[in-house]
Amino acid sequence: MFCIYSLLDLGVMLLKRMAAFFYLIFRVIIGFCNTSFPKVCLYTCLSFSALYSLIFCLGVNGFSVRSNTKKIVGKHSFLPNKAFFDMYCKLYVQMMCYGNKVICNEINFCSEKLEESRVEYKNQTGCDVILYPLHVFSDEIAVIVGLGASNNRLYVISDVDEGDWNKRWGDVVEKWKKNNRDLYLFNPFVKSKTDASRGIRKIVKKVRNNTADFAVFPDALPEYTRRSGQSHSYRKSILFGKESNLHAGPFNFPSLMRKDVLPYYIFLKNGRLKIEILPIIEKNNVKHELPLLIEHVIGGMHYKQWLLWHFPSFFYRQG
Repeated sequence: MFCIYSLLDLGVMLLKRMAAFFYLIFRVIIGFCNTSFPKVCLYTCLSFSALYSLIFCLGVNGFSVRSNTKKIVGKHSFLPNKAFFDMYCKLYVQMMCYGNKVICNEINFCSEKLEESRVEYKNQTGCDVILYPLHVFSDEIAVIVGLGASNNRLYVISDVDEGDWNKRWGDVVEKWKKNNRDLYLFNPFVKSKTDASRGIRKIVKKVRNNTADFAVFPDALPEYTRRSGQSHSYRKSILFGKESNLHAGPFNFPSLMRKDVLPYYIFLKNGRLKIEILPIIEKNNVKHELPLLIEHVIGGMHYKQWLLWHFPSFFYRQG
């Protein structure tokens, strides 16, 4: 009996070693293709994403997404767009982590355009801005684009744990750090109410004193953040003709930080990453303009790439 168990343990160990060896070979091949044939690798992933989306277009999640877009923005698509963009985003991120030159150049270009808008506005008005990315195509890449356009450490309000982010992105984010730029994700949803308030006050003070930059997603759904089990404050607004609940933070941060708002989102066009930089919102107009901004993006030409369609509550109830 002991001999049998020993053989089984040996077999399991050999299988693990073989799996590790093949994974290493896979990483080497992917790394070589990304370096030597970046465009081929990019379009191969595009083709795979299209095939994946056709196979899974009849899934329950796909029907839910199409139903929500029809009810809320009055637009309907028979194509499995959600599955395509989800899969391609995952592959896009992996190719970026492997250093695909085409993708890294696209992200750098988006960061440069965002930085140009920021610098131009500051030169014209003397006022700096805080960043309001939206959940289009990839919130993670949107943060990295914002980091590339930052002057200081970038604080981001996020429900992602800092350790998880660093584990996945640490080596990649280093490529976008310049001078004293850095990234810090602050997750108030896993802290006590007192600790969360204290942490946000510290961030507000740093941003107000121009020693840090700041980003927050204004289109986060109540249902999405309620998963933390904590209560949040909301502001009643009108979206698509119905009373809606938007997180109060994005309405309050501009006046607290004494900054105007630079909204933007990244999107996919013909398989390539692009950035849409929206008109800057003055801090005194945020209450009126922010709901219109969210409505414009969610109901606009890139509505299929918005990431939160699968939440049935939308903004119409608090989770």
